[in-house]
Amino acid sequence: MKRLLFLLVGVMFFAASTSDAQINSPKNLHAVVVSSMMNSLSVVLTWDNLDATQHSDFNFVIYKKKGAIADSGKFEKIWMTHENKFLDLRVEFGKKYSYFVTAFSNNQESIPSETVEVEVNQANDIVAKASGTVFDEASLTPLGRAKVQFWHTSFMNGLPSFAVTDPSGSFNLKLKPGEYFIFAGAEGYSPEFYDNAQFMQQATKVTFKSGDSISVNFGLKKLVLPNIFTLSGSVKDAAGNAQKALITAVTTNRKANHMPEPGGHSFSVRTDELGNFKIFARENDTLVLFINPAEHSLLKQYYNNKTTFDAAERIVVSQNITGVDITLVSKAVYANGVTGVVIDSATSTPLKAIVYAYKKKSPTHQGSRNFVLSDSLTGSYAISNLEPGTYYLLAAARGYSPSFFKYDGTSTRNWKNADSIVITENTVVDNINFALRKFNAAGNAIVYGTIVDGNGKNVEGAVASLVDENGEVVNSTVSDLDGSFILEGLLSGSYQLVSSTVDYSDAGINNVTLESANNYLNIDVVLSADALTSIKSETNIVTNYALSQNYPNPFNPTTVINYQLPSSGFVTVKVFNVIGKEVATLVNEFQQSGNYSKEFSAGELNSGVYFYTIKAGNFTATKKMIFLK
Repeated sequence: MKRLLFLLVGVMFFAASTSDAQINSPKNLHAVVVSSMMNSLSVVLTWDNLDATQHSDFNFVIYKKKGAIADSGKFEKIWMTHENKFLDLRVEFGKKYSYFVTAFSNNQESIPSETVEVEVNQANDIVAKASGTVFDEASLTPLGRAKVQFWHTSFMNGLPSFAVTDPSGSFNLKLKPGEYFIFAGAEGYSPEFYDNAQFMQQATKVTFKSGDSISVNFGLKKLVLPNIFTLSGSVKDAAGNAQKALITAVTTNRKANHMPEPGGHSFSVRTDELGNFKIFARENDTLVLFINPAEHSLLKQYYNNKTTFDAAERIVVSQNITGVDITLVSKAVYANGVTGVVIDSATSTPLKAIVYAYKKKSPTHQGSRNFVLSDSLTGSYAISNLEPGTYYLLAAARGYSPSFFKYDGTSTRNWKNADSIVITENTVVDNINFALRKFNAAGNAIVYGTIVDGNGKNVEGAVASLVDENGEVVNSTVSDLDGSFILEGLLSGSYQLVSSTVDYSDAGINNVTLESANNYLNIDVVLSADALTSIKSETNIVTNYALSQNYPNPFNPTTVINYQLPSSGFVTVKVFNVIGKEVATLVNEFQQSGNYSKEFSAGELNSGVYFYTIKAGNFTATKKMIFLK
């Protein structure tokens, strides 16, 4: 009797366990025909979700049959999803389809839901209608087989809806309600956005509401291809020996009225083994040529031995031009250089980057033209034959935030926070490495412009960065030879545009606002010469080392530190908190004898006592200062 009782209890327990594990079937299955992009129809299935507290890990399985419920045929499994909805794009106009849904969890599947039937013949959602004509602007002749595209502003990275005009130039299209950019093109004609815009960012957006019927017409101009001419010549040294060189041509005449290309307004060619080169340019283009020889003992220059972009000769291309011969001048040869690698900060993948070497206090900002490309396979680079002096190095790669070099391996876009490197006639500095952060360019807005100095001269190699309201850098780049820059892939929002480069004070432009109606901004930046950076006195003769008390003290938020050097040498000036942690490096470079002044800003630090220390030769001194907010 006891054995029979135990068996009955076991059976009851098994039955109860099986019952508890049973998955509920989906309820209230509905099928609706809706309009989709590309002027087609789709079926949307929806059903009640299951109780997540009872079934925490389940999927829904969708079954489909071609034809009505009563028709013969087999239901087939077509999809599995976590959500309680499904969009079936694989349907045909005028056909019937049947569906049911099951729930699936832990290798168990529920019984089917109710079965629904739907006929795909008319959308049950309200759509908008677009129509219009495309014609030759001059003759008003209709253009058949022209393509009209509708780009939804919420799906800038997706495919557009489109229509093709009939022989009368007419088109008709059903659209989901929303805001669109409209684009038209035809073979042999210049394409354009509505209304007479060359670029999407300049186009007039058209809003389609449910039930709207809007006519949009395009008059296209015949495509007139520009004449293409060549500019050719050779590159040699003073002895007439052919030289390999990279020649960069900067187009200056199309900059004001045209959207800059991702690489700026420049393109490059290399000379062949005989030193010859050929450049293709549009008729009436105005070019500036910059020559970067492969042989480091030869000076880089602009065409005809000019040293700056502004002084460089402009070449107007109105026909084929020959005899653009370039003679490179030798420079002093130094057995020095800088080596290192450039990698992705997240993956350590080697990067193909440009590494710039900026010489401190260089006339006309010559230092920015010392640059090399890193190897794309290893990320390694080497800059050699540098004029002795103090340098700051910057690495920049497309899609990554540029960074000045710091010994601690962190990145900075501000040269004043970077570490300098002293190069003598025979110094080779190794392991000057960079780890660059990749951007996520997810938007469609653009900020572009030109960086110039106080005299209106272009500043190349300047870092331009866009900073959001949280202080995060969303994009950053380096200005081209003509000072131009472009920041792409930006989202709507409010930003600050900040620019920084060696020997200049940082410039910031606030309230840079990008939105759907204002997502294509042209902003120029003016940099002023840095007046607070290690300026040597020319009038007083210094006979001993000294570190003065900062003034004012206490201070909020800036103070000035003065010191003097009786002889040239490597100097560091650093700031520490009360527990000995370094909070700022003000000076880290080779300096000549003289009197110096350095400003320190503690705006981001906490109030309290700080210490600043100078080390120069065998001289070391420390003083206390107080920051009071």
